Amino acid sequence: MTIADATALCAGFLPDGVSEDRIRAAVDGGATAILLRQGGAAAAAFRLAVEQALPVCRACRVALIAGGGTAVVREHWDSGRSPDCDRLTVLTAPADDGAAGWVAASVKDALQAESGGAAFLQLPFMPVERLRAIAGAVKIPVIADCRGADDLPRVAGSGVTGIALPAGQLAADPALGSRAAAAIAEPFAGGRGMIFDLDGTLLDSMPMWYSIGSGWMRRCGMEPDPALDQDLIRVSNLHDAAVFLKARFDLEADVAAIEAGLMAFADDSYRMQVTAKPGAADRLRKLKADGWKLVLATATETPLATAALQRLGMLDCFEGIVSGGKETPDVYFRALEKLGTRLAETPVCEDAPYAMATARAAGFPVTAVFDPFWGEAWEQAAAAADRVVRAW
Repeated sequence: MTIADATALCAGFLPDGVSEDRIRAAVDGGATAILLRQGGAAAAAFRLAVEQALPVCRACRVALIAGGGTAVVREHWDSGRSPDCDRLTVLTAPADDGAAGWVAASVKDALQAESGGAAFLQLPFMPVERLRAIAGAVKIPVIADCRGADDLPRVAGSGVTGIALPAGQLAADPALGSRAAAAIAEPFAGGRGMIFDLDGTLLDSMPMWYSIGSGWMRRCGMEPDPALDQDLIRVSNLHDAAVFLKARFDLEADVAAIEAGLMAFADDSYRMQVTAKPGAADRLRKLKADGWKLVLATATETPLATAALQRLGMLDCFEGIVSGGKETPDVYFRALEKLGTRLAETPVCEDAPYAMATARAAGFPVTAVFDPFWGEAWEQAAAAADRVVRAW
């Protein structure tokens, strides 16, 4: 029996609810596994519950998943195959060799667990979009917590291979098990999604960012040196830019005041000056009309991005905005959790070569959007992209 088969329908127990009769009742209700959580119980109580449940699960030939009580779990089973974390959960019985899994709450957690050797994932209650995104990002079995019959529509079509239901409900409703199986069997309902960068992809804003240091200094009545903009472009955020400016020009203002001035300069530009790339708005509206779900993933602060998109009539095209650096794929994973689509089928539209590389390394298809700011580096990055857009 595969792990996916063994965990298709889990009956959830807390330590004080474990008994042979209750386990057998859950199995009669269709349970393929008993999911034992420590909850707020003491380690000794959880240990006792594990020891009580094991022989019953063996006799019923169903799996036992013991999770949440890491210290107790490590006493009973070797966790060497699990990711190095405290969210260990172990599948065992009727055989006792165990399969190490991980309780994951995000796409990042799930991918880390899979790459670290987890045999399955156990997901707590979460919004449906995040549930779909996690299930669609990994190849190992995924068990989703479900609060009962009324909660099955959230799980249906999510791509999970197993559902964990309260044991009492499973025992009391003979039809619940078959309804849960039907929910798992439904086709993936995540639809189509796309992740967009903002600056240089949808907005012609790179010239503003290139000259923000010199522009702010001139606004303050200071004259920057000719090399400032070229040097400052290597800095990735406004705080570091403020530190750089203070040190370079020995400014009297503290770093916080300089950063606030840079933010005000950028805010004015986004609210009044920055323009959309030709055709970008029409392209977004066409995608939206065709049923695509869109999320913005940008290194720009959310208030600035929101102001520009609102002014340019593009804000309502997006399901949400996620802000963060792109040296790591975290911002793309969080965007995916808003979309609820499969990672490998969700294109990321980017202009920056380093961001394209980050998205590609994480498994996303990449659409390279031309911006002259990047010069020859863009051409090299675009050669490895799945799709190239030179103009919207």
